[in-house]
Amino acid sequence: MMRPPRTLHALLGAAWIAAALPLGPAAMAQAPSAPTPPKAEAPARFDAARQALATAMSQSAGALRAGHRHEATRALDRARRLARFGDTAWMLGEPGRKAFRDARHGVEEGRKALQNGAPHKAADILQSASQALAQTPLGEAEPRRLDAQAVSEAEGRTVLNAQGEEAGTLEGYAAEGDAILVSQGGFLGIGARTIRLPADQVLLGQDYALTLAEPAGAGGDG
Repeated sequence: MMRPPRTLHALLGAAWIAAALPLGPAAMAQAPSAPTPPKAEAPARFDAARQALATAMSQSAGALRAGHRHEATRALDRARRLARFGDTAWMLGEPGRKAFRDARHGVEEGRKALQNGAPHKAADILQSASQALAQTPLGEAEPRRLDAQAVSEAEGRTVLNAQGEEAGTLEGYAAEGDAILVSQGGFLGIGARTIRLPADQVLLGQDYALTLAEPAGAGGDG
């Protein structure tokens, strides 16, 4: 019986060893890896609310330095409402709420300094808080959807527009068209009108709801 050449034995043995050994670093780098699921970054609408709050604080600081106390107070009121909204915003994760909470602390400290007769100190506090908020990432959003149950629990809350001005009262949810109903005007429910806002443009907080869709008749600063 003839034996196969020694070189053939060597080649077969080397192939078997290579197949049994684990992949080296270079080979592993070429191996396909499972895709990493994307993070749920905070929606742009929360970033818009953050920018509106930072702008309101900065406007208040500028007006105080210019000696325009009434204008500064109006901007400060808008900032206070936006900060209270963001501090308890539904669907925003804790890092994002903390960013608004820190800004809310700055707003309250600024108001306190203004009430104590120190407008320039108040301006410094507000400007510093505005800059810090503008540079703070909001983190991830919670994967929830605004639905009828969530809206029903928030009925009666004041609705703010994107600038922090009061724009109506949250009235309910309309499944037809996925819309949020907002009541505007009137007195004790008499003479009020109801408008519809896209649900994906409305955000809920414990104290306020906020809409990025400009409601007709918005702009009140009460």
